[in-house]
Amino acid sequence: MIATETSIAGSLDAVVRPTPTSEQIYGISEQPKPTCPMIDAVIADLRKCDREMNRWERHKDDAEYLASVLDTVAWIIGNIEPDLEKIRDNADKIRGWGQEWKDLAKEHAPKPDETESA
Repeated sequence: MIATETSIAGSLDAVVRPTPTSEQIYGISEQPKPTCPMIDAVIADLRKCDREMNRWERHKDDAEYLASVLDTVAWIIGNIEPDLEKIRDNADKIRGWGQEWKDLAKEHAPKPDETESA
């Protein structure tokens, strides 16, 4: 929200005040961050694994190179599990946030017997 205030010198100055979110107004948890970027990061890691594994054929006689590919793939896969746990945690937050909104809507919605008598 932009408001104006009169300064000591008498001119109007624009003042920006943060507008409260719906969550703040209704006392609901802050909206969780979207999971799509988190999922995209896991997909990108899986694609890196695929690229690394597809390189082995060109170097199948080079044991040192193959060991390097395996190390890289193992490192990438090792990082995927914690990323998936973050996605699971975020999905739980989204589910809880949605439940809070549902509960609020039910609290303010007319009861079925109220709509029948209207």
